[in-house]
Amino acid sequence: MTTAPTPHGTAALYCLFGDITWLQISFLSVYPSVDKVYFFLSSSPWCGSERSSEISEDLLRALPDPQGKVEIVSGAWSSETDQRNFTLAYAQSAGYEYGLIVDADEVYESTHLQSAIALAHQRRDVAVWHINWFTYWRSPDYRIEPIEPYQPTVLIHLGYAAFVETRNAVGQKHDLIPPTTCMCHHLSYALSDEALQRKHIMQPGHSQSAYPGWYESKWCAWLNDPTITDLHPVNPPWYVRAVQQPEDLKPSLLRGRGPW
Repeated sequence: MTTAPTPHGTAALYCLFGDITWLQISFLSVYPSVDKVYFFLSSSPWCGSERSSEISEDLLRALPDPQGKVEIVSGAWSSETDQRNFTLAYAQSAGYEYGLIVDADEVYESTHLQSAIALAHQRRDVAVWHINWFTYWRSPDYRIEPIEPYQPTVLIHLGYAAFVETRNAVGQKHDLIPPTTCMCHHLSYALSDEALQRKHIMQPGHSQSAYPGWYESKWCAWLNDPTITDLHPVNPPWYVRAVQQPEDLKPSLLRGRGPW
């Protein structure tokens, strides 16, 4: 009787649909730190009206993969929870011990991410690791202040946790990656006007759409008055204000990248 191999290594688990603005930089920032990169490419959005994704298998295959780490898995999932749990099971069945939960608009300093993953492997009793992130506004030059209180799931000990909604997972023990070890750089709102218009919050008819007038009164008006506050399009107090992000706090792949 043969025994199953001991799980080892860390796989990056991308759930993809939609905007490609930061995908390549996200990928390049994660690639050196993991043993495998899975792209789970959905044929439809999680919410809002049916629309086409900007991400294709051809685009993903064109990304540099000198170590043969990339695998593309295409499918249709009815919700974010379903897709994320599918990724966990898929990576676990392939023999990986940890899943790095990463989206196409999240960038890291690679050496910091390596330290975070090493910490998880040293603390195998922790099922779910969370992280703090810098949320960028309009470009990598500005970020939201104060830092969002939300601490998303970033690393999961596969087989010991599962997602219950959006980026929230349940597991017996949770912990936080120390901010001095690693921060995530979240670029969901570091977008051109054109890219923002394609974002799901700009699509009417579902619960997470922007409140009426937000685009004109906040997004556009901020360029002329950066003191404008309460910037979030759905829950304004979440984004109190935008401040300049010092270059030394940016990951190396974002340095020198100014506004559009």
